[in-house]
Amino acid sequence: MFDVACIGGIVQDIILFTDKEKIVNSHDVLAKQLFCLESGAKFYLKECYFTPGGGAANIAVGLSRLGLKATIVGRVGNDEFAKDILKQLKKQKVDLSFVQKDETQKTGFSFILSSKQTGEQIIFSFRGANNNLKVPSKGIKAKWFVVSSLSFSNWQKIFNFVLRQKKPILWNPGFVQFSSDLPIFLKFIDKVQIFVVNEDEAREIVFRTTKRKNFSIKEVLKIINSLGPNIVVITQGCKGARAFDGRNFYHCPAKKIKVVQSTGAGDAFISGFLAEYIKKACIYGALEKGIVNSGAVLSKIGAQNGLLKK
Repeated sequence: MFDVACIGGIVQDIILFTDKEKIVNSHDVLAKQLFCLESGAKFYLKECYFTPGGGAANIAVGLSRLGLKATIVGRVGNDEFAKDILKQLKKQKVDLSFVQKDETQKTGFSFILSSKQTGEQIIFSFRGANNNLKVPSKGIKAKWFVVSSLSFSNWQKIFNFVLRQKKPILWNPGFVQFSSDLPIFLKFIDKVQIFVVNEDEAREIVFRTTKRKNFSIKEVLKIINSLGPNIVVITQGCKGARAFDGRNFYHCPAKKIKVVQSTGAGDAFISGFLAEYIKKACIYGALEKGIVNSGAVLSKIGAQNGLLKK
């Protein structure tokens, strides 16, 4: 029996740093700032890092380091990226029984360009084999399930498989899920025990369901809670994180840290939060552990290098 089964992406992160960029304001409502580089220029880089990544992989490693038995449901290609990623996951004591291998697609990767000056970054994501993730052929014996971002159109089949396991679910949806028809989104949010999003995503959900924009953060928490989840968690970056369980509001401030690189901070928060909640069922303590784990990742390069150990 696993403590947690994590469903979602497995990728290779390729992280580059630059000090040649300019961050400029944009008149586009959807892109308030632009990450700009000189057209036609050639830049010589002093640093380049190859690290494992992907929502499900990051969360599984985070949970494993905190003492839980984690398995991962994801898909990789038959290539060198896959060999390296699986080797690293195995080293972190993550179960690989449900990892699928794709003979036609390459392992997904993310090309991440980070600013040395501001910490801002842009990500080019190639989903590759992740887009072909199949419904597992057999059930998974786990006490909890985490469903992270799923990048393909038939993600509902995977989610329905998880629902059939009849175990509590933490859901951290991605772009494809947010872009789905509202009735479909509402159908699944009604079935989860813990729902985790950032503040911008939370406000977008509220706008889609109410067609109104001006709500306090407590009102946002209450509205999303009314859609079904037992516990709603909203991360707010430097403001910390908040939660609501239908009766009480919780807030944990962020810790002051030096941000080196921000990849994987959200996944680190989830693994810290869920590990603590499974052990002690204390929401404030879970928020605090999520904040600390996220901060540890922000202080290192890569999505998994800073993850805390038990």
